[in-house]
Amino acid sequence: MKKLTFILLAICCILLTGCNYEVTVSKKEGEETGSTDGDTTLSKQDKQTSILDFINKDIAQVSSFEMEAFESYSAVTGENYLNDEIIYEELTTITIPAYERALDATERLKAPFQELEPMIEQIKIASNTFYEALLLQKQALEEQDEEIMNQANEKLQEYSELIGTYHENMKALSKEFGIDYEPNGF
Repeated sequence: MKKLTFILLAICCILLTGCNYEVTVSKKEGEETGSTDGDTTLSKQDKQTSILDFINKDIAQVSSFEMEAFESYSAVTGENYLNDEIIYEELTTITIPAYERALDATERLKAPFQELEPMIEQIKIASNTFYEALLLQKQALEEQDEEIMNQANEKLQEYSELIGTYHENMKALSKEFGIDYEPNGF
């Protein structure tokens, strides 16, 4: 299982770089602050502020739990690999519980306005996909089953695609509201 575990680590490292939720966000100079046609309850400035809060507070919290899980996993895989038992122990005691906190944080995300709802749904789907990959890896280690490990790797690829789509959509939404959005690694 060492080879398959290394494949999973490589994918995880790529995702970690590409899915770092730290972004460069700033309001563009001279942006309008009047209300938009789609939502008369919030002004454009209020929506800008909501987007910035979503990225800098809500997503940052989810990201901190994800980072804990990624770092935990990295500590026992790749060059740090000793054996499957150590990986299994790390997955079950630290990595998966940390990622469960990320899932809980995503479930608490609320959209302050309609245009942000699809982004929240994308984050929820992506987070659940990554969690499924972790659970499949745990099962693969328990059963020493390479096919299940391949399924875990496929889930990680799906997660990568989902996060890429999220970042593309978030960048488009941010641009619509006059915010510069540049995710790290993309």
